[in-house]
Amino acid sequence: MKRLLIYFSAILLMMSCSKKIERRFPLGNYTLSILNPKNIGSDSTYLLPDSTLMLQVVASQNDSIVAQQFRIDSEAETIFAEETSTLYISRRKEMLGTIKTISNEPIMLYEGLITKRDKNDFIITGKVSFHKYLELEYQNLMADISGDFIFEKQ
Repeated sequence: MKRLLIYFSAILLMMSCSKKIERRFPLGNYTLSILNPKNIGSDSTYLLPDSTLMLQVVASQNDSIVAQQFRIDSEAETIFAEETSTLYISRRKEMLGTIKTISNEPIMLYEGLITKRDKNDFIITGKVSFHKYLELEYQNLMADISGDFIFEKQ
């Protein structure tokens, strides 16, 4: 009987852990705000404007969030990225992953930290890194961009 009680408790604990990510990040639309993006080169620093991507969470369970980038074009049609992206969550409430964008330019998210804002409102903040083609006054270059991000429900 004691062994049965231990097994039952373990099963309940595993079930509650697997539902935790689903409750924190339910299916729906989210924004990924890229803040303070900059390229620090050997001779200068280029600051870029903040930007926002729209993501649709299509699955969230256990230790991952599966999302797909989308945008609404000028004709009010929704365009989705070809592939979904997986964001991996560790037990320490940390996140990392790569967003596969519509333009096929991956955006790497790392050092993500899940923070509770309100009773059922969680966000992820962290660091972002990606490559971007910059057209500058005197030159064009492929730049390594780094900055911060906020992932939150719309």
